[in-house]
Amino acid sequence: ASALKTVNSLGTGAKTEKTTVKVNSDVTYEGTNFISIGFNEYVKLSAKAENVHTLRTVNINLKTGAAVEMKDLIVKNDALYKALETAAKQQLSSDIAPSVTAGVIKSALDSGAVYFTKYDVGFAFQITKPEKRLVKLSLTYAQIKPYATSNAVWKNLI
Repeated sequence: ASALKTVNSLGTGAKTEKTTVKVNSDVTYEGTNFISIGFNEYVKLSAKAENVHTLRTVNINLKTGAAVEMKDLIVKNDALYKALETAAKQQLSSDIAPSVTAGVIKSALDSGAVYFTKYDVGFAFQITKPEKRLVKLSLTYAQIKPYATSNAVWKNLI
């Protein structure tokens, strides 16, 4: 069901324009009690439209079976946005990094995604300048600790 979420949201009825959705997925973290899965989606709403790349994630507490979202796991505040801005300067190319400010991150993160690996926490979100694109930044578990909620999932990670 998760893999088809975007397809279903676009509708499966007849359309005047051909819509293309390509999805690939990766399990980015798999532990005894927690799994994190990312879905790279490439959506093209018409033949002339540009491909739009988004990353959707599903994070599941395997002990309870409950899906956990960014709001359940991350305390969003100005210090987090600053930490991600610093990460952008280190992790992104010099043509993109200056556009990924704390303010841009703050507004983009609400519709962004969070995923987990063995070594770090990844954040993916859309920016519109200099052009519309998906940005991915990561913070190590040591860096994310001040922004971790009290959710039980963290016991698997830090």
